[in-house]
Amino acid sequence: MITWLTYRRGDTTTCLDLRFLWRRGRSLRDAPSFGTNTCSLKLTPVAPPPARQATILHADLDAFYASVEQLLDPSLRNRPIAVGRSVVLAASYEARSYGVRGGMSAWRARQICGDLHFVGGHFERYQEFGDDVVSVFHDFTPRVERVSIDEAFLDVAGVVHLFGAPTEIADAIRRRVRDEIGLPLSVGVARTKHLAKVASQVAKPDGLVAVAPNDERASASESRIVLATKGSSMHWPANPRLVCSRPTDRATMAGQVLTGDAALTQWLMELP
Repeated sequence: MITWLTYRRGDTTTCLDLRFLWRRGRSLRDAPSFGTNTCSLKLTPVAPPPARQATILHADLDAFYASVEQLLDPSLRNRPIAVGRSVVLAASYEARSYGVRGGMSAWRARQICGDLHFVGGHFERYQEFGDDVVSVFHDFTPRVERVSIDEAFLDVAGVVHLFGAPTEIADAIRRRVRDEIGLPLSVGVARTKHLAKVASQVAKPDGLVAVAPNDERASASESRIVLATKGSSMHWPANPRLVCSRPTDRATMAGQVLTGDAALTQWLMELP
């Protein structure tokens, strides 16, 4: 049973004894003029807590299938290659520079890149390499959320006292994956998964981008330009406001994700 009522006007907080009001046959409307068994006090304004540290990492292997093929066959390195047969499943960055993209038909890909070399793919090896990379993630934090064969989210909030700042952890992970496994890895660091995902796309290929908690809006215009230049597609997560198909839409959406759309930015910041 509730016996006390607290309400606030300005910086004054008033506490009312509801039992006393009931015994005297008074209502809450009488409370402001009925001074018995009430008390008021001044509260010192409290500063809001500091912004939560950016401790969410999104780690994404670059052109994963194609990078594995180039790792298995050194003769394919620095050459435009595509994994697949009638349809491009993945393309190396050398092939992407010509406009070759995943999902493109093989005949169209050969039209725009005459030197394109197709490989059938070693799908069992892809899983092995993906598992090896995730094992490196677990060496730094147990809080790993794998979302596909070649990408994962890491929460490093509980290990900064062991391995340093989140950006230092991200850099150490990238070095280990490159040195021990031989694959390029891009990492985004931010306060939320969604912003970390955007940051990792900006970091590609083989880079690291951190979005500081107090610099999320200031970083937006630069990120928007980079994503527009790359023509990056952002098909994760599957939210109607984040899914688009045309490059111009992608550029507009990329800016909205960080700051271009105030409502969307607020929505993103409320997500985990």
